[in-house]
Amino acid sequence: AMPYVLCKSGIVLGPLLILACGLFCTLSCRLLLVVTKASQRESYEALGLAVFGGAGKRAVQLAMCICMLNCMTVWFVVLGNILPRLAARYGLIEAETPEARDKLLLVLATTVIFPVSLLRSVMGAIARLSQISITFYTLFAL
Repeated sequence: AMPYVLCKSGIVLGPLLILACGLFCTLSCRLLLVVTKASQRESYEALGLAVFGGAGKRAVQLAMCICMLNCMTVWFVVLGNILPRLAARYGLIEAETPEARDKLLLVLATTVIFPVSLLRSVMGAIARLSQISITFYTLFAL
């Protein structure tokens, strides 16, 4: 999506829009931190409950679920496009077929994603997986 936006907005306006989005993101994160410290709440759900009551808590939970579902969908689409090519290149599968793609994604979902989602403290596992993914990106780039 970003290359398309840069193509349509131009070489001057595109980077300016990216900088503006970054500024707005930074500002909203700072506002969340200030409000969280001022209200002495430990989670977004508790903050929504304190500010808007039960409806606010449910709205925050729904927004978080939608965000996580969207992230997971994008992650599977990207891996679904990359993984069959890599597996065929390294001889793990014979050809890039839709069936091979589905099987690879199923194996990945059951052996990596499902166990990580069952962890009580996910942040430590995500940090370790981020290190592993950066290592793989570096190896594949070489």
